[in-house]
Amino acid sequence: MATLESIRKRGKIVAFVVGFALLAFILGDFINSSSTLFGGQDRSIGEISGNSIDANLYFQKVQELEDLYRQQGRLEQISGDMVRSQVWEELVQDFIMEDEYKEIGLAIEYPTYSGISPEEVFDMVKGKNVDPMIRQLFTNPQTGEFNPATVINFLKQMNSSDATMAQWLQIEKELLRKRISTKYNNLIQKGLFVTSMQAKQEHFERNLLTNIDYLEMRYNLIADTAVTVTDKDLEKYFEANKYKFRQEASRDIAYVSFNIAPSKSDSAATEKQVRQIFEEFKTTDDAESFVKRNSDVDFNPRSLKKEELTAPFDTVMFAIEVGSIYGPVLDNNYWKFAKLLSRENVPDSIQARHILVGGDKARATQVLDSLKLLIDGGADFGQLALQFSQDQGSAQNGGMLEWFTEGQMIKEFNDACVKGDLNKLQVVETKAGMHLVQVLERKAYVNKVRVASVEIELKASPETRNMLYTQASAFASSASDAETFDKTVVEQKLNKLIANNLTTGASNIAGMQESESLVKAAFRSEKGDILLNPYENKNPVFEIQDRFIVAYLTEVREKGTPELESIRQELEFEVIKEKKAEKFMTQFNDAMKSAKSLQDVAAKLGIEVRTTANVSFGGFQIPAIGVEPQVIAHATALPLNKMSSPIKGASGVFIVVVTSTNDFKPADYGQEMSRLVNDLQTRSSFQVYQALREAANVVDYRYNF
Repeated sequence: MATLESIRKRGKIVAFVVGFALLAFILGDFINSSSTLFGGQDRSIGEISGNSIDANLYFQKVQELEDLYRQQGRLEQISGDMVRSQVWEELVQDFIMEDEYKEIGLAIEYPTYSGISPEEVFDMVKGKNVDPMIRQLFTNPQTGEFNPATVINFLKQMNSSDATMAQWLQIEKELLRKRISTKYNNLIQKGLFVTSMQAKQEHFERNLLTNIDYLEMRYNLIADTAVTVTDKDLEKYFEANKYKFRQEASRDIAYVSFNIAPSKSDSAATEKQVRQIFEEFKTTDDAESFVKRNSDVDFNPRSLKKEELTAPFDTVMFAIEVGSIYGPVLDNNYWKFAKLLSRENVPDSIQARHILVGGDKARATQVLDSLKLLIDGGADFGQLALQFSQDQGSAQNGGMLEWFTEGQMIKEFNDACVKGDLNKLQVVETKAGMHLVQVLERKAYVNKVRVASVEIELKASPETRNMLYTQASAFASSASDAETFDKTVVEQKLNKLIANNLTTGASNIAGMQESESLVKAAFRSEKGDILLNPYENKNPVFEIQDRFIVAYLTEVREKGTPELESIRQELEFEVIKEKKAEKFMTQFNDAMKSAKSLQDVAAKLGIEVRTTANVSFGGFQIPAIGVEPQVIAHATALPLNKMSSPIKGASGVFIVVVTSTNDFKPADYGQEMSRLVNDLQTRSSFQVYQALREAANVVDYRYNF
């Protein structure tokens, strides 16, 4: 098929091509105008290393890429949250890495490609070392083969179409960005190495297994209420462990949801409507047109296998006579009824070949008729396909499309391949152009049905929606702050829900998609405030999908080290554990003073000696003990039969004795060394960027827009 057509169909691949640059945020006049809402205010959408990112730059990138996706027909399929997050991450990455690249001469400067030579670009696109991204984009989806001629053909068309030019500029930009990133990461990876001593030690730790006896005193032996914690204890622990509590900016909210669901009267009215439509359906002569006029779900012209239908239609449609009607039934909030149009045994796998000629229909038909005569006279189909077919991907393979499933191709092409005679040459018209088609083989025959299915959604009526909105508005009027909110919830016997750790730039709350307006409102409010919708004139009632929401802000966390009071509960938990550990360690140390064995210590403390096997330094937990990295470290480092000192663990305090180890033979460390180097190199690109990002102190202000 035509190259541009195939590219437009590859939404997932193009998402990779533009990298982080996906978009679906409809901004309209709000972006382009100097809105009075932000008039005179800072237009910074974020900061990186103390430098502001202009909001106009962000919105410009969004608009450009939105246009690209609209041209490809993929805009409606991309979630807004994915769009905004990936556009933002691309900006952040570009800002952070730009200086890094410049310092080592890898910066991309159009049109000279500083850091990448023109010859290298040629090689990436159509040379001996074609970039994998180009291979993916220009691989024929029907044959799975890449043909450089397809790339050349695309580039020849580039100047004739603004859309094609825009597509290629995005492809080229991403190619260069990816190649520069690869070069940068390669420079780092080539400096990473592992010594033979490291490989030897790693091999030893991964293969050594120990069996241990141990004593344990778990923290849950002492009730938390039996431990006294003072403010000084908390302050001391906090000062010593601030690094553990660093946080990103986030917010917590509490909210009440008024779910928009159909009432009993809505259900009755919808059922009455369905019954009326059903009666009309029984007498119609054109079921397909009827479905298109009356169904909330589009007509599906394909023949369907049993597993492609939902119950009970998956059984009924294969049992009733052609022309029969089944339903109506209520299924997953949809009333459904269907007419069986046909049932037949058709091939599920087809092999065919074709020659595609586009342009003027009359001329294309004339060309194909001539080719048909030549082939009937003994000419080679494959040679003619290579010479005349505009589907260059299949042309390189003699026009072969290999095996495809019934229903995979354009309807006219599919029908010709399913119903046409084997080996007979057919001229078929599709939206791609005129085809000369030859079906070579059909197999895997299965029973399939074509159905005309009417599906009518059961949903809340405008009257029901208005009633629920009135209830939500009345609640919001009574709840002017956090205190009255909670009081009104109790009085009206409502269910208060919680959403914690909302982050900047997010647009989804757990269990509630497309809730960006709530997140933005949370970041514009003070603790205890009722949230006001920034998109709807500060309305306290948010309409999100199938519910009305009223919420208030319960907690504010800014980026960096939190205030002690905001994490008091977490600190108390850690300090209580510390105090319990100190007590147990003292008890163990006292008992060990005159003890000669683990059994002596156990007898003095009145506890039991326990045993576990196959403790490995490479493991993350110990059988019968749990996740205890400190205990693992001691158990794999202790000499045989030597009692450890008390070990402060995650769940308690332990003493261990290694009773035996496995007898493994040290092997060649070359393989271990290769594994360690590969592991380092695999992690390096991610860890380097994360380190640079952390040092850049990225601040996200997108909630202001």
